[in-house]
Amino acid sequence: MAQLRAEFLEDAAHRLERIQAALDQLARSPEDPAAIAAIRREAHTIKGISGSFGFHSLTLYGHRLEDYLRHALGVSSVLVEDLQLYVDAIGVVLA
Repeated sequence: MAQLRAEFLEDAAHRLERIQAALDQLARSPEDPAAIAAIRREAHTIKGISGSFGFHSLTLYGHRLEDYLRHALGVSSVLVEDLQLYVDAIGVVLA
């Protein structure tokens, strides 16, 4: 189980890097639908697997991030800043 947990943490860290890259892309090109899709996809995957390894806070952050994106009215600097808060919180848990 320890090996699987370590693999999860490594995978989640890579997914978080991809979320950060998509967020950076979104900040540069707010009309890029692929960036939002990448953020949703990676967050959904982290959320889905994290509970199995006892990272319930990651599950919660993932749910909240998905909810936030679902209700967002459009891409703005506020959206990017808010998403960065989620990315930072997930990073703290992974660290």
